[in-house]
Amino acid sequence: LLVVDQRAPLFFGSVQCFKSVLAAHIAAFLAWAALGNGDRLGAIVLGDNLEREVKPRRSKHAVLELLHVLNDMNHLLTSPIATPSKSRKALSQRLVEARRLAKPGTAVFIISDFNDLDAECEQSLFELKRHTDLTLIQVYDPLEQTLNAKASLALSNGQERIQVDAGSRQFQQAYTASFDGRNETIMRICRQLGLPLLRYATN
Repeated sequence: LLVVDQRAPLFFGSVQCFKSVLAAHIAAFLAWAALGNGDRLGAIVLGDNLEREVKPRRSKHAVLELLHVLNDMNHLLTSPIATPSKSRKALSQRLVEARRLAKPGTAVFIISDFNDLDAECEQSLFELKRHTDLTLIQVYDPLEQTLNAKASLALSNGQERIQVDAGSRQFQQAYTASFDGRNETIMRICRQLGLPLLRYATN
């Protein structure tokens, strides 16, 4: 079972491709590998306001359906900032749904940037881990890790705009600490639950 994140925060990339595209590539590789291994393949592709399921089956049609769904969901992305909506669900809610679909013994791969990983997600991962063979795959962009800027930058969230001294030591430390803090949360959860964590950058 592949759980593939195609939500707004993945619509970002500074080199080669966006995180959403990298997540789709990884899912495609895993899908073909599953077919080659004679496994049944199922998937949940997560969008901001909807999700699409690929029913588990052992056929090339399951892989092709997944590729079509990934393509469709990827093309719905237009901004790294999600439009406010009552139908939008957090990752924690999506993981509860994954637990419903994942039968005991299933190999589950969750592909995401995990930007909204929280305590509720941790509980859902714990529940999934009890009955499945769970692997987390984190996608990220090098620019999220380190901002090599030596000047003042204009930053915007699409609504407000501010000017920051991105070359200052204080800003650089805060920027790096934000990324490191999120990664430490993911790694701590994986250590506690005994989960494999694979990390791939867009470069």
